[in-house]
Amino acid sequence: MTFSYQWSLVAFSVFIGIFAAYTMLRLASRLAWVSRTTRSYWIAGGACAMGIGVWAMHFVGMLAVHLPVPVAYDPLMTAFSLLPAILASAIALSVLARLQASAMTRFMASMLIGLGIVAMHYFGMAAMKMAPSIAYDRTLSILSLLIAVGTSWVALSLYFRERKDAKSRGHRLISAVLMGLAIAGMHYTGMAAADFSPDAVCTVASSGLGGDTIGLLVGLLAVLVLAASLVLTFYDEVIGENNFYKALLVAQSDAGEGVLLIENGRVIYANPAMECLSGLSQAELKALPTWTALVDEAGAELLQPAGVFELAPGRREVMLHVHGGMQRTCEAVMTSFRHGEASRQLLVCRDITERKRTESALRQSEARLNEAQHLARLGSWEFDMVTDEYIMSDESLRIHELTSLTGRVPRTTVAALIHPDDLVVVRQHRAQALADLGTFSVEMRLVFSGGRLKHVHLRGAVQGDARGNPIRVSGTIQDITEQKLAEQALRSLNETLEQRVRDRTYELEQQSAFIEAIIDTAEALIFVIDTHGRFVRFNGACERLTGYRFDELRDQPFWAHVVPPERRETAQRQYENETAPDQLPRTLEVEWLTRDGQRRLIAWNNAMLTDESGRLQYMIGTGIDITERKSAELALIEANQNLSRTIATLRDTQSQLVQSEKMASLGALVAGISHEINTPIGIGVTSATTLQEEFKMLSRAFDGGTLKRSSLERFIAHGLNGCDILVNNLLRAAELIRSFKQVAVDQSSDEWRHLNLHDYIDEIILSLKPRFKGSAVQVFNVSNRHLTIRTHPGAIYQILSNLLLNALIHAFELRQPGTIRISAEQVGEAIQLDLADDGKGISPEIEDRIFDPFFTTRRGAGGSGLGLHIVYNLVAGTLGGVIHLAKKEGPGTTFRIRFPLQPQEEDA
Repeated sequence: MTFSYQWSLVAFSVFIGIFAAYTMLRLASRLAWVSRTTRSYWIAGGACAMGIGVWAMHFVGMLAVHLPVPVAYDPLMTAFSLLPAILASAIALSVLARLQASAMTRFMASMLIGLGIVAMHYFGMAAMKMAPSIAYDRTLSILSLLIAVGTSWVALSLYFRERKDAKSRGHRLISAVLMGLAIAGMHYTGMAAADFSPDAVCTVASSGLGGDTIGLLVGLLAVLVLAASLVLTFYDEVIGENNFYKALLVAQSDAGEGVLLIENGRVIYANPAMECLSGLSQAELKALPTWTALVDEAGAELLQPAGVFELAPGRREVMLHVHGGMQRTCEAVMTSFRHGEASRQLLVCRDITERKRTESALRQSEARLNEAQHLARLGSWEFDMVTDEYIMSDESLRIHELTSLTGRVPRTTVAALIHPDDLVVVRQHRAQALADLGTFSVEMRLVFSGGRLKHVHLRGAVQGDARGNPIRVSGTIQDITEQKLAEQALRSLNETLEQRVRDRTYELEQQSAFIEAIIDTAEALIFVIDTHGRFVRFNGACERLTGYRFDELRDQPFWAHVVPPERRETAQRQYENETAPDQLPRTLEVEWLTRDGQRRLIAWNNAMLTDESGRLQYMIGTGIDITERKSAELALIEANQNLSRTIATLRDTQSQLVQSEKMASLGALVAGISHEINTPIGIGVTSATTLQEEFKMLSRAFDGGTLKRSSLERFIAHGLNGCDILVNNLLRAAELIRSFKQVAVDQSSDEWRHLNLHDYIDEIILSLKPRFKGSAVQVFNVSNRHLTIRTHPGAIYQILSNLLLNALIHAFELRQPGTIRISAEQVGEAIQLDLADDGKGISPEIEDRIFDPFFTTRRGAGGSGLGLHIVYNLVAGTLGGVIHLAKKEGPGTTFRIRFPLQPQEEDA
């Protein structure tokens, strides 16, 4: 039997399928947000609505089939066919209500939904009560089942995919169309699988349901049910959104975000947080002429630029005016929307004053961290496992000598810097840490241009997720180049020191052996005793002196054998009671008793060895046998006493000789006086005698009356001439006497006085003039004529007279012409006096002995050997100066005397 379709009902059935699919998707999206207590009611109601829609689509599709025989439907079977549709819808909504569903869950649900739809279809076909029964093509029947299952799989997959997509509304409509077409396709595939017998009749044609009107009413009823479900869903969404926005406003207020609702530039709503931020009540905020009064001009311009209707996107920092003239730094965002015909703006503000302080502190902390990292040469890094890049700090970039504005460096770039010998080790440590989710630490070398090396210490830690997969690797890198260089230098130094220690140990061992040999072979007596006075060392010299072997005295107190019996108790008591190092004698002379009973006097020098607390540990004694020396000292003392008496005698003799020298000098002075004065006195006597004769002649002429004018004039002329001669020579004699008298007084006096040194030297030369008569030696005074000093005149006279006479005797042969020059000048704070002759000079062999007492080369020619010795003593002692021979070119000798300008003392 063939059949046809009424295409209007076919189209209506397809519309019902698409409408039912869309309603199911809307219900499913809403189910994800309902509470657990109402979810079961939503699933039950939605399943009924969806089942009715699918059942109505099927029923309308069945009525769209036009058979050549009357057709009707069994009411009970038709109603029963609704149950599989409702169950399938309930299963579908239960799965779609989940946030996530695995592939196995979706597959099992698709099987159950497909079977339910197929069962609904074939139960509905059975409600026709055809006789004979309807036959079905197996292939098309299986295909209809696959279409039902596949349709369910696609519907579930599309739903979970469109949930992740932001543009879900368009995808939802497409999914609804595809699902509606697929359900209709399954139905009409099932219809195509039906094979009606040519003679088949409907057994319920007279009593069942049928007719186009009934199909239309059922379809309209299903549409109304679906529409009511959809409206209910939209209404619930609106209520939910209102509750959501109310809760959002409360949450924003609780979170400190102030919200303003603005219409036509004025505030129409403000939440409590905005009242708290601004310090104004909601009524005061609504009374503002414009919302821009709450922010500064720059903030208003940022949020809504002048002349631009569109708002500036994103958050902006603005200054919010606070009641009382204060300001707050806020982060604000402004959005615009339409409310009916009105345009409204929503301004959300958050106080970020504290955050700004925190950010400033964070920036300062980061700056200090960067500075600390730079000072410690310690950089930080993190490895991005997704981009295969390192994120490095500034110090880490500096260590790697890399530049990056973002701090990101490819892993290959870093690996290229690692020394090839270290790269394998680094990779092994990192791989082990990634496998264990642990840490790693390794030292490596970085290689730069020119082969320059840098030693670094790399540390890292791996963090994983709950399943043990590594998700983050971070760590530090420290430049330890200087440390490595210091370690290398330290190792080299340690090796050098160890070698030196070995060498020094060997040297000490050699020195110890050498010292032991010296101690054993030394002639000095050496012993060591401990805190109990027992011998712990006794060298060979002690053995030879005492006759005891060291083995005999080892661990024996020293007073038991070598100390004489009368001193043993005293020595023991003294040592035991005075063991403090500073109380024991350091040097002493004591007698030791030998084995054969001899007493030897020993001079000991003791050294004390103490511990850290200053207590005595050992006393080391070194000594020599001074028995013979003491005897010699006694003899020497006696000899010294005899010598002292001899020296005293010699000193007395020397004093007498010096006195004799002075008397001889004084005698020479007297002789000079008599010689010098003799001439003017003789001339004076002759002039006086001549005048006497003239007076006598004048007297006789006067008495005889023969006195003539010519005679008187001749007498006056001769008298005046004689008087002039007499006066001049008497004055000359008086001057000589005065000069000789001053020289004589100076020579015998110890007084200090001021004198002109040049004039005084002239007087000395004059006083010695008789000694130079008969010789061809001339004396010249070339000293400074204006040099006046305070000095000891007697010492100056004695020094110059001795030097002049010494030169006359030793420098020139008899009748040998020569000159002696005396010069004196001030040199700094001293007077330099030179006496130079051009005689035969002094032999170098005797230059060091010329000032020795009793040394002379002309002992048989008038030399006493005391002249220069007296000069030396007067210069060094009386004047506080020095005298020495001055080197000069050519023949002769120069004596140079230097003494202080200001005398230190005036005691002679």
